[in-house]
Amino acid sequence: MSIFIIIGFFYFSTTTFADTKYTPLAPIPGYVENMSITPTSFSDYLNNMFKLGIALCTALAVLMIIVGGIQYVSSDAWSKKSDGKERIFAALFGLLIAFGSWALLNTIDPRLLSTKLTLKEVSIEGIEGIPTHGPGSGGGTFIETDPNYKPEEQKPGVNIPGCTNQSAPTSGKATLYYVASESDYGGSKTAAFLDQNGNSLGAASPEFLAAARIEGTAKLANGTVLNYASGSGTGIKWKVTNTPYGEGSKGNALVPYRTVAADPSYYSFGQKVYIRELDGMNLPDGTTHNGFVTVGDVGSAIKGPGRFDIFAGAGKNSGGNVNSLSNRNITTSKCQ
Repeated sequence: MSIFIIIGFFYFSTTTFADTKYTPLAPIPGYVENMSITPTSFSDYLNNMFKLGIALCTALAVLMIIVGGIQYVSSDAWSKKSDGKERIFAALFGLLIAFGSWALLNTIDPRLLSTKLTLKEVSIEGIEGIPTHGPGSGGGTFIETDPNYKPEEQKPGVNIPGCTNQSAPTSGKATLYYVASESDYGGSKTAAFLDQNGNSLGAASPEFLAAARIEGTAKLANGTVLNYASGSGTGIKWKVTNTPYGEGSKGNALVPYRTVAADPSYYSFGQKVYIRELDGMNLPDGTTHNGFVTVGDVGSAIKGPGRFDIFAGAGKNSGGNVNSLSNRNITTSKCQ
């Protein structure tokens, strides 16, 4: 247990003090004496320790073979000769174990010999029962796993017409959300949407109700649009809205292909944003997108300066060409 505590302390301390310089108290061959503490410095140290261990095994084995040989040739007693032979065979067997284990692991997968102590991050998107969008979407967490995802500012690009006080382009990732439409779901209507007083606003299949809880807005077969009102999980309450596509985080009407959910830590409500990949895209209503969208919603999984969730209208297939941007890398700029 103590060794794991020591390893954990060293690893997390190297992650925190990334620019610190230190000199190892026991430097080993092949490892620089003055080095920066980084998240991989301890694993590099262990790798060099492993190489040193192999070298020591080899040196000790050779020494034992020499001792065993001297013992064998310098004694007339059969028992002494037998001890010398056993010493030689033991040294050879030790070498076989050391090099054989390394060769076996390296043949199976060289990564098995790595001592890097890093954990792969996971992505947590919408969870059933927790509204992904709107005023009740809550905190949530989004951790990007795409190796090409770099939510950082890039070199300045070309000037964007209609975008004043343009920020440097930022690379990020887009996803889509939509109004859960009853026409997309079958099944028996054994569940119901309830208002804040517990009264039924309409029967629904469990699948349709689950989708609505994730999206935050639902459209019934009779055309009624319901929006998240309060609660969480199976206790979510709903309200009727007069907006055709539901409401954003501040009661604003959602506009297909023009409203996006973004992290309020980086983007203010009503912020104008230019998405390069949307510019020139043909939309289902016959118009062509000019690339400009407005921040009008939030999302439990929308975290970071490069994350945007584009509202795509009512129904799973309402996005048209915009659907091609789902889980795609995008380039954006803030505008005034």
